[in-house]
Amino acid sequence: MTRAADHSAAKNRGETDDMQTLEILAAIKPHETAQLLAKLERGYHAAYRASRKAWHTPEWRAARAMSEELDRLSVDATWGTFMNGMRRPGETVKQFTGRVREADLPPERAGSRGGSGPQP
Repeated sequence: MTRAADHSAAKNRGETDDMQTLEILAAIKPHETAQLLAKLERGYHAAYRASRKAWHTPEWRAARAMSEELDRLSVDATWGTFMNGMRRPGETVKQFTGRVREADLPPERAGSRGGSGPQP
């Protein structure tokens, strides 16, 4: 298969996958989305490292395929959160997670980060 054919197949696949991703992301809460994005990011980084370690071994193709699949899922989820307005443009997963956590805190605790135990 040529690169053009690969790109064409990915483009055709993308429309359906994008809709499924948006449907999934619309059904979960922002803190669940932040957890999902963080897990996907960690997963594709770990899979990439594994594929690099497997270079020139029989396991390389499977490791590379897993890395590519996790990367695709991560990119789809990231764009989905931008498209549905959950994440802000340019916001990292870490920034998004922090903003979501801040929003989930009760109003009296929202401004306090850290401290020495429970607040009265």
